[in-house]
Amino acid sequence: AVTVRDRLERLVDMSLSLAERPMVREHVAARRWEEAVGFLKGIPAQFPIVDRILVADPAGTVGADTPALGGVRGKDLSDKDWFQGVSRDWKPYVSEVFLRVAEPRLYVVAVACPILSEQGKVAGILVLQVRAEVVASCASEVSIGAGGFVHIVDRKGQRIAPPGESSEGSFLKSAESPVAGFLRQGRQGIETFVDPEDGRRWTAAYRPVPPFGWGAVVAQPQSDLFAARDRMLRKTAVIYAAVILLLFLFTFLGLRYNARMETVLRRLAAANKVLEVQKQALDHFAIVAETDPAGRITYANDQFCAISGYTREELVGRDHREVVNSGYHPKEFWKEMGATIGRGKIWRGDIRNRTKHGDIYWLDTTIVPFVGKDGKPEKYLALRVVITERKRAEEALRERSAQLEAANKELEAFSYSVSHD
Repeated sequence: AVTVRDRLERLVDMSLSLAERPMVREHVAARRWEEAVGFLKGIPAQFPIVDRILVADPAGTVGADTPALGGVRGKDLSDKDWFQGVSRDWKPYVSEVFLRVAEPRLYVVAVACPILSEQGKVAGILVLQVRAEVVASCASEVSIGAGGFVHIVDRKGQRIAPPGESSEGSFLKSAESPVAGFLRQGRQGIETFVDPEDGRRWTAAYRPVPPFGWGAVVAQPQSDLFAARDRMLRKTAVIYAAVILLLFLFTFLGLRYNARMETVLRRLAAANKVLEVQKQALDHFAIVAETDPAGRITYANDQFCAISGYTREELVGRDHREVVNSGYHPKEFWKEMGATIGRGKIWRGDIRNRTKHGDIYWLDTTIVPFVGKDGKPEKYLALRVVITERKRAEEALRERSAQLEAANKELEAFSYSVSHD
């Protein structure tokens, strides 16, 4: 989303810069369209991202264009999204993707900017036409893996795939799709969808691009996402166990064989390096947080920030229950958890949290105490995996079971009544 916003902001800055050129303003105010566009002819060659430039009057009628294309000059384009957007408050406006009128008919994005006279009145409109694929190409800068995709979504909910990428993700094809609706509401989050074309389940992270009304969507098949996560977690668990075993072994050998201490230290350093690499990998695939003995957050990885909606600065120094507590669990739940980890024992359970924006999500949580020499925990490491979908499925199953049980009781009552009549 940041990459898309930067791309659109550069286009808006360019349109403002061109619209504020003194000679352009002077000629447009005098309705000398040809002279005005003459000062803009070199822009498409100088900046290849700009495909074409239009200059229109305040009513939306095209006065001149460059490169000049037939059938456009004098045409009323007041019904176009770019005109309706810029004329709403006469501020720069980035349109939805549309099929332009002139040949060759290409899908473009219009960046419209008012041209003001010396008296500060709107004298005309400068419109930069940029090919949609150029705007979407910034998505190619994001690496998501072979199975996933990154798409840009305009203010109408239309998606734009980067050049050369496949059109995966049928759940995004319609402007009425849930993701498109969330983005139009300015929401961000992570959702799970089923592709109606092939039945595959996808996990999609989406985020709006204010103030343009656009958005960005990153998605991966759940089969790829969870398979990679599970492989990494298994490898990490094995390495953690191996490192702990090595630490005990090296300590024992160090006490018995003083002469081998240097070798032991070298191996320990190597093991710690491997552990650090695996920690980075774990940060990538799981929600990780560290807290001090008082429960204040001292570290939150990117996954934690993404799902909670808080920045790292907003999380560090605060207690989990201050920022993500949903109020769902009773005091006894937290008391039992605190007592367990306070004794230096590992605690595992399911926790329901709330994002900064009020959305509910469930986490399979494991909290590991790091105990000091005095036997008291010095810090806690929390590893979490999102299980919201599983919880929803369990709740649906419980409701169905309750319905079946009620139906059985009614049937038994009816049978009893019939047998005694």
